[in-house]
Amino acid sequence: MVSMARRGGCSQANAQALRAMAVSYAFEGDCKKVVKYDGPLHVDQAYQWYQKGHEAGLNEPEEKQKDLWNFHWEHAQARIAARRGNRTEAQKHVEAAKAVLDKGSNPQQAPFFPICWVLSASRVNLAGSIKTGGQRSRGAAGVRLRSYLVAGEVALTVVLVVGAGLLIKSLWRLTQVNPGFQPERILTVRISPSQSFCKQRASCVALYDELLRQVRGISGVSEAAAVNAVPLSTDVPAVVVDLEGHPRKAAETLAPTPWAGAITPDYFRMMRIPLLAGRSFSDADGMKAPGVVLVSASTARRYWPNENPVGKHIKTVWEQQWRTVVGVVADVRQYDLANHTPDWVKGTIYMPYPQAVDLTEEIPATMNLLFRSTADAGRVAQEVRQLAASVNPNVPVGEVRTMDAVVERSTLQSRSIMWLFVAFAGSALILAAIGVYGVVSFSAAQRTYEIGVRVALGATRSSVFGMVLGQRLRLVFTGLAAGVVASLLLTRMLTSLLYGVAATDPITFLAVGVLLIATAALAGYLPARKASRIDPLTALRVD
Repeated sequence: MVSMARRGGCSQANAQALRAMAVSYAFEGDCKKVVKYDGPLHVDQAYQWYQKGHEAGLNEPEEKQKDLWNFHWEHAQARIAARRGNRTEAQKHVEAAKAVLDKGSNPQQAPFFPICWVLSASRVNLAGSIKTGGQRSRGAAGVRLRSYLVAGEVALTVVLVVGAGLLIKSLWRLTQVNPGFQPERILTVRISPSQSFCKQRASCVALYDELLRQVRGISGVSEAAAVNAVPLSTDVPAVVVDLEGHPRKAAETLAPTPWAGAITPDYFRMMRIPLLAGRSFSDADGMKAPGVVLVSASTARRYWPNENPVGKHIKTVWEQQWRTVVGVVADVRQYDLANHTPDWVKGTIYMPYPQAVDLTEEIPATMNLLFRSTADAGRVAQEVRQLAASVNPNVPVGEVRTMDAVVERSTLQSRSIMWLFVAFAGSALILAAIGVYGVVSFSAAQRTYEIGVRVALGATRSSVFGMVLGQRLRLVFTGLAAGVVASLLLTRMLTSLLYGVAATDPITFLAVGVLLIATAALAGYLPARKASRIDPLTALRVD
């Protein structure tokens, strides 16, 4: 008898110890431990334990303490009914516990109300009591498939948006480049006499001298000059030359091929291109004067490093007489703003127009008049065309353009590719936002009953909102990570189109990540907010 009494006492003590452990872990928020220690208790034994506690608690003098014991009693009965599989009874006690909690006398109990007891109750088979759970779970596979598709869509969006971001940054850097001249208020027009007209060098020289003289007389025109290739026009008037100090071997057939500009004396002053050393051209550098050239600063560094280039000599490969380098001018971006000059072009030289030659070994016939004007561009352009026709009606005159337009046109390819990427990236971003919105909405709808249970058990709106939105943002992070990896591999193909920015620019990648996360958060906000406002009574009636 004594032995049996001892065993009974030990059993009761053990049950109380298990219950004490379960309660302590519940208040710490460790739900797994609650299930571990609460599970071994027999349902009837637990019911009696709670009932005794409730009866004792009703003798408390303060109403607040009575509410606390009523809350624990209803709470316990809800959990025990759930373990017995009695859905209706469990729901009744859940609502009663919630009503006691809503009185506000014990707000500190709210954080410990919902989840632990649900996990504890989940140890039993609730298929019979919550009959709709199986029906709703059939949509899980569809939700997962949609989630994978959205993650893939986000990854593709990252690649496109990163590409667009890199191109936008590259174009911005390109527009900040100093082309080496000042294009403001400069107009240009192409004059194209026939090569036969310029068979006599003096004829072409006289034609352009007269045109420049009359253009300078137009009201509003302050300066005028002529050049065979306007900077940034992609024209490449090259010649093959020999340079002093760089003799070619007899068997060598390749010679330096610099960009060869044919200009009139006022060209550098009108374009605001600085003279760095020596002198510029003058009217004295005519057809019968000794041959002279100017070189760019980079050309001087290339062929005569650590030397004074002034006084050095250059000649075309078919000429016998050397031309003297009389000055050095600042570099100009002749081909495009990114300075992507063809590889075979080695340097830049300038010749006075009366002495100029091209690859045909003749004077360049086609030239571009440039003039700086403060007057209305349309009026001046019309006067220039009329003037050119009056000087020689047989000489074709091209369209009058502003140098600002020429500079802008040089970025046309970069702009076109950028806008193409922006269009695709914008479309992908919208589709990704729609995808996130759809998945969050569908998932929330599928989990209406679950959310209703959580709310009925005391879950706050903010916790439901964070749960619904957070779970779907995780798939966005997955797609974002995959997209970043893909971008690091694929954007290398854009290297030739970028200027002043690396294909792995961290600022662009960071900005794209922030943009995608913000877009996904905004797309998921409304359905998550709607889910957080679910009425538990309505949700629990859903079949």
